[in-house]
Amino acid sequence: MSTSTAAPAERRFPGLLLALAGVALIVRWSVIGRDALWLDEGYSWWDARQTWAALWTLVPTCDPHPPLYFALLHPWLLLVGDGTVAMRSLSTIFGIATVVVVYLAGRVLDRARGRGDRRFGIGALAALLFAVTPFQVYFSIEARPYALLCLGASLLTLACLSIVRAIETPARRLAFAWLDRAPPSAWAMLLAGALIVVWSNNTAVLLLGAVSTAFIVAWIVDRDSRSLWVPIVAIGVVVAVLWAPDWPLLLEQAKEVTGDFWIQKPSFEGITFELHNLIGLDLLRLTWWMAALIAGGLVLIGRRIGWRWASMVAALAILPIIYNVVISYTINPILISRALIGAAPALALALASAAMLLRTRSLRVAVAVALIAVHGYALSRFLGADHVKEPWTPVVARLAAIAPAAPILVVPNELVLPLAHEAKMQQVPFRVLGLPADYPATGVAARYPSGKCAPSVVDQDLAPLLARLANEPTVVLLTRRNNTYDPREASVAAMRAAGFRLQSDDTFQPGDLRILRFTH
Repeated sequence: MSTSTAAPAERRFPGLLLALAGVALIVRWSVIGRDALWLDEGYSWWDARQTWAALWTLVPTCDPHPPLYFALLHPWLLLVGDGTVAMRSLSTIFGIATVVVVYLAGRVLDRARGRGDRRFGIGALAALLFAVTPFQVYFSIEARPYALLCLGASLLTLACLSIVRAIETPARRLAFAWLDRAPPSAWAMLLAGALIVVWSNNTAVLLLGAVSTAFIVAWIVDRDSRSLWVPIVAIGVVVAVLWAPDWPLLLEQAKEVTGDFWIQKPSFEGITFELHNLIGLDLLRLTWWMAALIAGGLVLIGRRIGWRWASMVAALAILPIIYNVVISYTINPILISRALIGAAPALALALASAAMLLRTRSLRVAVAVALIAVHGYALSRFLGADHVKEPWTPVVARLAAIAPAAPILVVPNELVLPLAHEAKMQQVPFRVLGLPADYPATGVAARYPSGKCAPSVVDQDLAPLLARLANEPTVVLLTRRNNTYDPREASVAAMRAAGFRLQSDDTFQPGDLRILRFTH
């Protein structure tokens, strides 16, 4: 049985596993609180503070993600508070857990090769590279669902490799051979991983499609795999039933995204750019070199371990990307690097295999050292770079300086989310009014269908709101330059029509945030 060899092998390497987790923690903790929450994290802050009923009704309407992450963040904030580091630390926990699971998945490959006693093998190298990859570090310090999605994908990867191991394990003559060939943990991880990914991100359906494709092809061409179809089909049915409550919203959002979305149809350069985040270590020129190494790793897995293993890793690593590109060209663009994060665990295993499956020890060491060095260089660039997306800390300081008691009009109204969080962190009380209505504004024409709580100012009557401000000596407008929610600056025109005069106009980069101070 496969369970008899796994546990003792892992008990021999607790120090290495703890060291890998420690590296992941140190890297992430060094930058976790450097910047204020940005707009998307502001959504998470608002989402997680809603009632349990709203988490499953209103929140999915306002935020284009299934509600699992926000449902987990809700009690987390009650436990540790809603400070910047506290909010992001949940993603950090998910990120470190993913490093551990990637290590375990790599150990399955090591044992399949007969090198389970090797202290530093595919699992250790894959986990180390994963721990310091800038793309993974970033989403492990962002209060968004992507680190949770990646954790679910790593569980899926480990489960699928355990099932491949079960296929290659001679079964005793039992009525249900799968009970003897695969450990219960493999089926539990397959179920848990599938549920986590589909309830974390809508594009994760592509990862589930990749897993399904791998199993269907195996059933067609691999006779030995057919004895395992009872639990695979059963788990598929359970996943479908437990995922069914999200189907209506998923279908509605998919329909709306095809009508209007901000992602453009990808060119070859666009595909390269998105992949450079996922596999190129944020180094554009390295993207296709890394892709070549990953392809080489898949070939080595096939030749040194077996083509069942290579086919499964390839399906998990490559098929979600292919499906995403095909949909982006034929239906509607959805290609964006963070939507591909579910392929990252399998990609890390393939990359580590490109080094650790080489026959010559000196070459194996050289390639592994080169990969670690390149990842270290990319990490140093990442840690030294400015990752501010919106400079809310100086924005709040400026607002407090120029008009501490004045009402602040916000266009689009969603900007109030990161503004309010940073104002709370700086303990600065503001009076904030959203235009054309306070967030969340449901039932008003939205600029983007995927975010129905942030309406456009176009063709809206702002007079009633401005009438409430007639006796205010100073009013501040917080907006953006080139604002797609207010492209003709109707809010500025309405202020002037109401008798307000522009006194100052400050712009903050990045994000094109703009503070306009008006007086009567």
